Amino acid sequence: MTLTFRSTKDLRLLVSLIVKPGRPGLVADSTWYNQLDSGLRRVNAMLPIRDGVAALNADKHSGLRYTTIECNGFDPPPVPSYQTCTYGRTRTINAAAGDHIEVTVEWRPGLYFGPNKTDEAPGGNSGGPGAPYSDLRRASCVSGVYRQVSMDGSCIAQELGHNIGLEPPSSPHYQDPTDLRHSKDGPLYDPYAYDFVAHHPLQPGPDGIVGDVMNNHAGGASEGQDSAAFNAFDFNCMLDQFQSLSSTGSESNPWP
Repeated sequence: MTLTFRSTKDLRLLVSLIVKPGRPGLVADSTWYNQLDSGLRRVNAMLPIRDGVAALNADKHSGLRYTTIECNGFDPPPVPSYQTCTYGRTRTINAAAGDHIEVTVEWRPGLYFGPNKTDEAPGGNSGGPGAPYSDLRRASCVSGVYRQVSMDGSCIAQELGHNIGLEPPSSPHYQDPTDLRHSKDGPLYDPYAYDFVAHHPLQPGPDGIVGDVMNNHAGGASEGQDSAAFNAFDFNCMLDQFQSLSSTGSESNPWP
């Protein structure tokens, strides 16, 4: 058997942590940063990119590189406003030498329980930011631990997927009629689906399945970041789209 490995490009993110200073549960601390890093390591394992997560402009062999900023997304627009704080930073990074940003991620853990509860369930959005930043890509997630599973990686992965063209009409999984632009199929039936973080086959989530990360209403992403993945069609579709990114990759910066 002959195996052919395709080249890929690296993905670079700015993650804006959505905070509200002084509000319990909405102040970024070490738990937030550890949770985010864990979720992005899951995203790295799901995407058609090289292994490795590193800081922006750090290890150029890592397939996912990111940096963070904290921006107040709750009060009436301060100066600078939330959008300026977040996407103004993206502009600054992209105007400088070095790593540029492919997608800006907005993220915070959800408040699902207790006296500070304000969120019903995890959710995301991939609609672009408003002017003058409407040319930039946006992946927004309120996620965290829900139903005793971590949702950060699966939520961020789904919104990144939308930014890279999923779910396309050419897909055999197109589309959930009650949830447009999402996969109609919840379970992934793939005996070779592998967990590259824990180094064993992907394990079923709370509904007893491995979920298609681009599905919401039939298991899918709600199986959590440890039990969700992209279906084969979407994985290869994203790999095609990644070829146009301006980043380094397996061809331009291969391992020595």
